[in-house]
Amino acid sequence: RWGLGVEKGSGLREKTVSMQNRLYVGNLSGDVTANTLQELFEEHGFVMDVKVVAGSDVTRPLAFGLVTMATDQVAGAAIGALDGARLHGGVIKVGVAPSDATEVSGRPGVRL
Repeated sequence: RWGLGVEKGSGLREKTVSMQNRLYVGNLSGDVTANTLQELFEEHGFVMDVKVVAGSDVTRPLAFGLVTMATDQVAGAAIGALDGARLHGGVIKVGVAPSDATEVSGRPGVRL
C-alpha cells in the first residue's frame, strides 16, 4: 500500500500524469475552504489533492480551486455532477484545469 488507500501497482501513478484528472473549480465564494471542496468532490471518487486560491476585488471575495482526482474517470464523473451546482450561495464552474497554473490564476508568477 502507498497510503491513502491506494494499492501499489494499481496504475494510479500513471493516471496522475494525465492532466485530465486535475480540475478547475471556479466562481467560489470567499468562505469555501479546501475541506469544503474535499468533502464535495469525495462524493464522486477518491480525491488526491485540493488547493483553494483566494483574493478579492472591491465588491466581493474571489476564489477558485484546483482538485486532483484519482483517475480521469472519476474526474469526468465529478465534472458531470458538479459543473453548475450551487455551493455556498453561488453556482460553481467545474472543468479540466489548464496545464499552466498561471493561466488559471490570471496572475503571472502564481504557481500552484
